[in-house]
Order: sequence, then C-alpha cells, then structure tokens
Amino acid sequence: MGNPIICVVVSLVTFIFSSAHAFTLTIEENTDRPGCDYMNFAVPGSKALPLSAYSVCMNACGLDPSCQAWNYDYSTSGTEPTCWLKNCAQTPTTHGGTVGGVRLPASMSGFEEGFDRVGCDYRNFSASGANVCSATCARDSACHAWNFDTRSGTPTCFLKNCVPAPTVPPNSNNIYSGVKFSQ
Repeated sequence: MGNPIICVVVSLVTFIFSSAHAFTLTIEENTDRPGCDYMNFAVPGSKALPLSAYSVCMNACGLDPSCQAWNYDYSTSGTEPTCWLKNCAQTPTTHGGTVGGVRLPASMSGFEEGFDRVGCDYRNFSASGANVCSATCARDSACHAWNFDTRSGTPTCFLKNCVPAPTVPPNSNNIYSGVKFSQ
C-alpha cells in the first residue's frame, strides 16, 4: 500500500483542497426566519404539490454562495408558493405553511436519534425542532454538542460547552443529540 505517512499526507492535502466550502442544508418544518431576504421567486408548478416542492427552494439556496438560509412559503392560497433566499440566518419563528432551513458547516454531526448527552449545559431554549438546535450550535462558538428533548412536553434545545458521552435514557423517544466536530 505504500508508505503510511505519504498516504496520510495525500489524504490531508486532498481534504484541504477539495470541498473546501462543504456544507449541509437543514430542513425546518413550520418555521420561518424573518428578514435578510435578498431574492424571492414563485416555484412554478408547485401549486399541485405545494409541500413536496420545497426541495426546489432548498436547492436554489445550496447553489447560491450568498444564501445562508431559505424559506418556502406555501401558506398563501390562490398564489404559487414562494421561495425566499436569505443572506443571514435570523432567529427562527413558528409559522404554519412554511418549510425553511439554514446552511451549516459540514463540521456538524448527523442526528443521534434516541441518545441523550447529559451535562455541560450552558444554555437552553424552546425550539421547534432538532434542526433548529443543531443550527444554533453550529453558529455558537461556545457550543460543542447539543440535545433536543420533547419528553417534558415543551420541545427544548440544550447547548453544551463540552461533549458528554452519549447515553440511552428510559423513554428515549423524541430525543436527539449531535456534536460539532471542530470550531
């Protein structure tokens, strides 16, 4: 296979120079991030399948380097659903008939469904979904991990300033966690 040090160096160079701007886009149902709109457009033909056409809007955001958040509004009857591209990601608000999301650095983990990371909480807040919790952690330099828990009846996001070990609590339904790989 060759010299292991050379393989590591080649892998590192490949990582640094490819996908240097890698990211993921979140999906937040019934959520809007008001403001920061720099472009909007009707999504043609989406009136027949209004909810499923949000991917057209999400993909438009992914293709535009200026886009930091997106919102697809299918709540207005009688008009074509509208895509809003945003150059910043404001605090999310609950808004029925919309789907939105934010651009996250690729350094965020996937969701750990059914796992809790107990401890290291420095902030908590009511959140509409695990996507909101992950996105907030991604933008907060103090955050290293997060939990989203609905077991108490109030969906709550817990931001953590360290990375506690994952545990499986009793009644692990409706709990999600994740980590930030780098700062």
